[in-house]
Amino acid sequence: LAERYADLAASHSEALRQREEREWHNARLRQENARLRLENRRLRRENRCLFRQALLGPGPDKPPTEPGEEAEALRAQLGRLQEKHRRALRHLRR
Repeated sequence: LAERYADLAASHSEALRQREEREWHNARLRQENARLRLENRRLRRENRCLFRQALLGPGPDKPPTEPGEEAEALRAQLGRLQEKHRRALRHLRR
């Protein structure tokens, strides 16, 4: 009976330890999730702003660019945004 009681106490302690570990892990995941949501919102705002700038063209203080130069600048900007997006997706999958 004492041995059975010791086994039950040990399994109960292990279950409590696992529960605390899960709760700690879940809290960490919730914190990371909140951080990623904020980053996602920031990237969406940045994306909207960049596309708005691209649609409106250069401001009055900027000299007009050649169409080829503008296309190249937009391609470079798109590449940077795609790389940021890939990094964010990789980070989310972890």
